[in-house]
Amino acid sequence: MLEKLLINRLNHHVYSREHMNENQFGFRPQKSTIDAAMVVKEFVQDSLATRDVIALMSLDVQGSFDAGWWPAVLKEMRDCGSPKILYKLTKSNFTERTTILATNSIRMEKQLSRGCPQGACSAPGYWNLQYNSLLKIKYMDRTKVVAYADDLIMATGGESIRAVENYTNVELSEIKEWARNNKIKFNDTKSKVILVSRRKRKENKNITVYLNNKPLEEVTQMKYLGIILDHKFTFHEHITYAAEKSAKLIHSLSKAAKLTWGIKYVCMHVCVCVFMYTCMYCLCVYIFMYMYVCVCMCVCIFACMYICMYVSMCVYVFMYACVCCLCVYIFMYICVCV
Repeated sequence: MLEKLLINRLNHHVYSREHMNENQFGFRPQKSTIDAAMVVKEFVQDSLATRDVIALMSLDVQGSFDAGWWPAVLKEMRDCGSPKILYKLTKSNFTERTTILATNSIRMEKQLSRGCPQGACSAPGYWNLQYNSLLKIKYMDRTKVVAYADDLIMATGGESIRAVENYTNVELSEIKEWARNNKIKFNDTKSKVILVSRRKRKENKNITVYLNNKPLEEVTQMKYLGIILDHKFTFHEHITYAAEKSAKLIHSLSKAAKLTWGIKYVCMHVCVCVFMYTCMYCLCVYIFMYMYVCVCMCVCIFACMYICMYVSMCVYVFMYACVCCLCVYIFMYICVCV
């Protein structure tokens, strides 16, 4: 109870004074993964409109929330002018914490100085405070850093591939310095970089950026917050992935419900809601690129929902509506391939 009250008061202080960086979207009221994806999309599209090349880099924190360093959290609380009572309570909460490993004949004890346990009510607030100092670094105007909890993506634009490579390595040096000061290590094997370009000229499109003195793996597509980003930023792979996933769901439902037998209406309604969420997740991110297809898809999905709620033979009509939705996705797939 005390921990819940403490983090609520601390969050109120941070948000009321607008101390939290606007590019942190995790564990914040009225913020979601869609907002984070939209910021990245707008930055990339603005750069592509000026014929720039963009390097998208996804950084993975080793240990995730377990890497939260308490002295860095306390320092950020001092910087944001946190009330003394909240600061002292938090410092007391971090003091004299130990972890114990006991076996039949051995007992080991170690003093803790880090860790924001996942599931604890205070963990998201403390993690956002520490990560806030990373987002407040003065990056170049051509760089955008967006975070959702511990998922960090950095987008850097430039006139040429070599310029983007140099800019990215300069920004990475700032991030590496922050990580060293905050006792955080980025996983160089899970972190990826992708070069986004729509230029048709023949040129070497390989980019080399270094993290922990090791070159990061360059890929042609990466998954960020459930959205597949490709090297041309057309979302073709994501639409194909959503179509295949929805088709599998429809086939599974067709085995569980027929005209005269199958799962009950309530269960079917839940399945329809899941199906709709799968289809429409982050739709606004790429809807303007495939507007006519997305409108058809939305009409079919909502018609499916309406029919299942108000028509008596809901199972039969539901399966028919699912087939219609599948046809829309096949049409989307054909559009992507063409």
